[in-house]
Amino acid sequence: MATPTLRIQPTAKQLEAIRAIKAGMRYILTGGAISTAKSYGLAQIFISMAMQFPRTRYGIFRKNLTVLKRTTYQTFRKVAFEYGLTEGVHYRVNRSEMYWEFTNGTTIYFIELDETKDPDFNKVKGLELTAAGIDEVNEVAQDGVDIVGSRVGRENRNGEPQFVLMTCNPSDNWVKDRFYNPWIKGTLPTDHLFIPSLPKDNPHNSQEYLEALDRMPMQFKKRYVEGNWDYVDDSNALFPNHVIDRMMVATVPKAGERTIGVDVSREGSDKTVFSLFIGDTLTDLLEPEVDRSDVAPISDLIADELILYMQKNLVGYQQVWIDAVGNGGGVVDSMRRRGYYVNSFKSGEKSTDLHEDETPKYDMLRSERYYKMAQAGTQGKLKIWKHCPWVEELRRDLLAHTYEVTDKQFIVESKTKMKKRLGRSPDFADAVVMGWREALEAGALDIETSGSWDDLDSDDE
Repeated sequence: MATPTLRIQPTAKQLEAIRAIKAGMRYILTGGAISTAKSYGLAQIFISMAMQFPRTRYGIFRKNLTVLKRTTYQTFRKVAFEYGLTEGVHYRVNRSEMYWEFTNGTTIYFIELDETKDPDFNKVKGLELTAAGIDEVNEVAQDGVDIVGSRVGRENRNGEPQFVLMTCNPSDNWVKDRFYNPWIKGTLPTDHLFIPSLPKDNPHNSQEYLEALDRMPMQFKKRYVEGNWDYVDDSNALFPNHVIDRMMVATVPKAGERTIGVDVSREGSDKTVFSLFIGDTLTDLLEPEVDRSDVAPISDLIADELILYMQKNLVGYQQVWIDAVGNGGGVVDSMRRRGYYVNSFKSGEKSTDLHEDETPKYDMLRSERYYKMAQAGTQGKLKIWKHCPWVEELRRDLLAHTYEVTDKQFIVESKTKMKKRLGRSPDFADAVVMGWREALEAGALDIETSGSWDDLDSDDE
């Protein structure tokens, strides 16, 4: 049986990825727009390696197995056919277990990488792989990518390249934080590489097709054709870019009631954040420095920093709101033991804003407060000082909040779901909703809730 001679004709971007693999790069991300042949290049590289290196193992991942079968898997079949490879001759297919086994002993596995079905990624932890590919990695949780990365380099007897090659479209989640933003700043880790690619970089796209892409709606065009990672598709965004822009102001109020909001870290990389409002304007965000090696309870240490922050900004305890969920409850207790009777906010409590039939308009208090905060921002009744510390991080947090309306209820995406999707917690935004809440309830803002999302972007006051 003759083995076909593989003649790869990579695009310039695909060639860049191949060279990076040969140079020993560990994590390689390609893409940033649609129609760049990124999935095709993924298939080319792994089929070529499967033919070149006997008895090696490769994992090809996508979040959803059904989607993988319909898309990525079909691309692999197409590339195999173009290479002159015949199923049953050069490789056999096990459709129940989803893998290809080549005559030289090499195997390519096609695997689902969905944290909602396998939260601990136990199906991946036992794999012994030479290298791996993840298609549309922006759909996958970062923990899953790290687990995959820990499984490569385990079947490389002859020094075969060990790497994780990923494709993506622009997204406002951990992929942007881990690859795109550091690439822009020139601070990517030495074992990470981002290869941006646009439709015009794919020589197989016809001029007619490129012109058709150019006529797409602006939101689609900016993000998926021009590869603009900072242009967010805000069709279901609670705080679209134009709303946040409207909230930005150049000056700090000279007078006004002062309130502080506190979001307390829950675990891991979560942040504890203080927010300060003067009247209707957010003027400061602070991540207090807390020595976690100190023998004192962390709740007491945060309380120490909060008291100093209150004193510095002349804010009484009646005007301080703390997220009392999780570790925040300990901070509330610590403050009250010292005579600072701060207010607690439990985001998971039921909303008291009801429809006429006495059913809640919101699934929980968190959704209600975020909705009303977005409405206030739209109406010019909530402002952000544009020189506020951490303002860009706050913008990212606000942009990331999405909503849905089901069964007469308005639902803002939960913090837990956001953390899984983004790879981080929206702590800056949560601190803001804490601090702004007191201003609302104290009557500093007079806001009527229409109960209709259609009214949110209204300029009427």
